[in-house]
Amino acid sequence: MEIKEHSLMKKKGKIYSSGTVAHAVALAGDTTGITFNNKGEIKTADGEHRGVYADGKYTFNHSGNHAVINAGTDTVGIYAKNADGTLNIKAPINIAK
Repeated sequence: MEIKEHSLMKKKGKIYSSGTVAHAVALAGDTTGITFNNKGEIKTADGEHRGVYADGKYTFNHSGNHAVINAGTDTVGIYAKNADGTLNIKAPINIAK
């Protein structure tokens, strides 16, 4: 799922990444920004995957009773490419052991 330009996205279900170097959520914010509100599960399969990839001007909100990021072995839960974005983390991020 990739969202470009100024917008607001709300997610309450499940998003999984698998395959070859996959991103479950890719936020590419322009100068006006992008907002993603996660209240569900984001899960990465084992391998070179990212649960959330964020670049540009963005806001990623991770909260709620059912919100969770499950990062598999050799994956990245959240990759924030630059400092122009905001991460609001108020729910678990589980990392494989």
